[in-house]
Parts: sequence; structure tokens; C-alpha cells
Amino acid sequence: MSTPLTAPALRFELTSAMTPDVDIQNRFYMSFTGGSSPGDVAALASSTAAAWGTTVATLLSNNITLTNVQVTDMTTLSSPDAGYVASVVGAVSSAAVDIEEALIIKFVVNRRYRGGKPKVYLAGVPATDKLNDFEWTTGTATNFAAQWIDFIAAIKATGGLGIDLANQVNVSFYEGFTVKTGPTGRARNAANLRVTGSPPVADPLIDIITSYEVDQVIGIQKRRRGVR
Repeated sequence: MSTPLTAPALRFELTSAMTPDVDIQNRFYMSFTGGSSPGDVAALASSTAAAWGTTVATLLSNNITLTNVQVTDMTTLSSPDAGYVASVVGAVSSAAVDIEEALIIKFVVNRRYRGGKPKVYLAGVPATDKLNDFEWTTGTATNFAAQWIDFIAAIKATGGLGIDLANQVNVSFYEGFTVKTGPTGRARNAANLRVTGSPPVADPLIDIITSYEVDQVIGIQKRRRGVR
């Protein structure tokens, strides 16, 4: 039996669309104190969509629409989760870049390690924000970093909750890998889940996001695409 992926954090999943058949998804995590209720996560899903509309979406093309926000309390498998059906259209009346092109916001933590770093890939950036075929303008990078900071602040300001939101965090469930050989003799690297106790339970490493960096190089988000 696999070990459930649990963590003392809230997972936020944002789904956007640029065409009827393609979903663009990003996720991030926030730490909190207290015990969440179904009403708490439902309120957060709704307020996250509203916060997106007043911050990040003000910089995005009207070719992209935030369509859904899912908030999940990761503390246990029975902790509450809730979704909100949104319709938040980008505010800039300008054609977006190609659906595979993305602006990457990197989440910085106070730890050095090998492996993937936390980030989001934002699609729907106006084509007019390109400096050239390979880079965003300096102003574009600066503006998106500032709006992401305001986005997180707006979520934290959600009123009427029975929990206290603390910080945006990164949740690391895996550390290192084990080489496993299958029946055909072919070896592969299998990631090691961070666990503790017996029977083992997930013991993820939580890092506070200390700052944000926007990569001026245009990213490619093929791995973030999914067909409905």
C-alpha cells in the first residue's frame, strides 16, 4: 500500500483555459494554523479567484480565463477541500503569446539543494510584453513579480476564516532516489518519499517562500498542458 501524501499545508490549484480543449494548471501551497472547515476552504477558493482578478489577471491577455480554483487541506486524507468555478478573464486587450510560451515565477527558499525548484508557469502573457523571441521585457518581469506578491497578500487577507494563513511555502515530499531494476533488467531511478514512523507516514519538508524571481527568458510549458 502506498503512503498517502499528507502535509500541514493548504494546496491551491489554479486552472485556466486559452482554448476549449486545453487546461493550463498551476499549484502552490500555504501554511496555516488551526483546524480548517469545509467553509474555510470554500471561502478561500472563492477569494483566490477574486484576488487573481485584481492582481495577476490585470497583466494577462483577454485570451486567457481562470476557470477553476481548488483548495485542499493536505493535513489528512479526510481534511476538507473545495472548488470554485471561476470566470476571470485577463484584462489586457491584446493577443497572447503562443499557448506553449510561459512566464516563469520562481519561488525562492532559504535552502540549497539539487533538483527541481518551486515555480509557476503563467500562460496568456500579452505578446506585446516580449522584448524579442526569447525574452520578456524587464518591465514585464518586474510587474509580474509585484502582482504575485499582491496576489498572495490578498489571499492571506481573506476574512471570516477559522484558520490563520501564515506563509506561502514549498512542500517537498521526496528526497533522493533508489535505483530499481525491473523484470526486463532495465534500471530506473525511483524517488524516495520522505517518511517517518512505523507504519510509515509522510514527513514532508516545508520551506517558507522568502522572495520571488521572474525569469526574463521565455519558458516553455508543454509539461503543464493537459487535454480535457
